Amino acid sequence: MYRKVIAGYNGSDEARDGLALARLLTEASSAALLLACAVRRDFPHAPGADEFLRAQSEASERLLRKPLAWLPPELQAGIRVVRGRSPAHALHDLAEAEGADLLALGSSHRSRLGRVLAGSTAVQLLHGAPCPVAVAPRGYREHVPELPRVIEVGFNGMPESQRALDHASMLAEACHATLRVIAVEEPDMFFGYADVPTYGERGDLERSERERLERALAEALERLPASVRAHGSVLTGNATAVIAAEAEKGADLVVVGSRGYGPLRRAMLGSVSAGLMRSCPCPVLAVPRAAVNDHDPEPAPAGAGSAPA
Repeated sequence: MYRKVIAGYNGSDEARDGLALARLLTEASSAALLLACAVRRDFPHAPGADEFLRAQSEASERLLRKPLAWLPPELQAGIRVVRGRSPAHALHDLAEAEGADLLALGSSHRSRLGRVLAGSTAVQLLHGAPCPVAVAPRGYREHVPELPRVIEVGFNGMPESQRALDHASMLAEACHATLRVIAVEEPDMFFGYADVPTYGERGDLERSERERLERALAEALERLPASVRAHGSVLTGNATAVIAAEAEKGADLVVVGSRGYGPLRRAMLGSVSAGLMRSCPCPVLAVPRAAVNDHDPEPAPAGAGSAPA
């Protein structure tokens, strides 16, 4: 399903985690892998800036050649040194220029071992990336599975979550993985009401919302290819906490949609996806709007009782 995967790499242990995730997803889809190191161009007109930038680029190229020795020869891997105002800008421009299908990064060095914590570069990319962005937990390189066996996806019936489900389904089919589809009813999330509902009205709203999620989930599961082993659940609670808790039960990857009212073909983190990028116990992959089908209709506003993706 992927043709080209870009791994942001700066030589740190966390970057090696991101590279391990990029390699896993590259091998699962027989894609080409491009290792990219970003060089900041802070003062382009200062005396000696060109010489300094040239030395930086040469050092970065030497840095990128080291992990090539760790990769199997059958993996199509290349390297690229890119320049920009920031690493995020440089990687963003590279992804657009190369038509990348995925950007993979490691977590911040401040992350707890075994947890995702998107660093500044990942956060900037996640608010505008032209392709899906995957972030590996800290220490992931020590515990990489041969292939993802369980893929979890957050679903709330909205178009952006349907795109995430489509993406997760393609991954699950390529990896022969089990697909868990998690819909979360959040009782305290009611939008569009001028007044706080009474106890009786609240109960009616919660029942209506659960019924909507159950219908949407059943219909979504029915549309999945027969070759995908999938099962779904409607759970209750805080969506971020529930999806993370379900991932603790053995998920190898969590897929989430980005905010439905962000720009087309751009990732825009909503509350749930942002929360998972700060706490998930396995890699998280955020899918931009229209990443699966550019001709999908515009998403409708989020309904009562469900959090945005």
